[in-house]
Amino acid sequence: MAGKVVVYGGRGGLGVVVVNYFKSSGYWVLSVDIGANDAADANVLVSLSAGWVEQEAGVCQGVREALAGSKVEAVINVAGGWAGGNAANADWVKNADLMWKQSVWSSAISATLSAAHLKDGGL
Repeated sequence: MAGKVVVYGGRGGLGVVVVNYFKSSGYWVLSVDIGANDAADANVLVSLSAGWVEQEAGVCQGVREALAGSKVEAVINVAGGWAGGNAANADWVKNADLMWKQSVWSSAISATLSAAHLKDGGL
């Protein structure tokens, strides 16, 4: 086995491709997303109803349990997206809030995961 990687956003359009690439290259892959990726070796599901602090705690606990003390070669964050709209759109603040949660929260949580689980010299 080539090693282990964590893919945050592993069920999205780009995430599925990244998970499949690492799997085809012999890696054990952990997907973190709002839905499970059946191609991954393990999944940690993100709760959309949790606040940022609670979401980080839940993801970190799930990753810690899935890795069982092992370190990873990479933590790759491909979560996020564009909700569209502009200031004239009645939903623009709601869309901006969603983008903030999908992009900034996932980036911050990925940094926490990297600090805790990344091998020396990892990506």
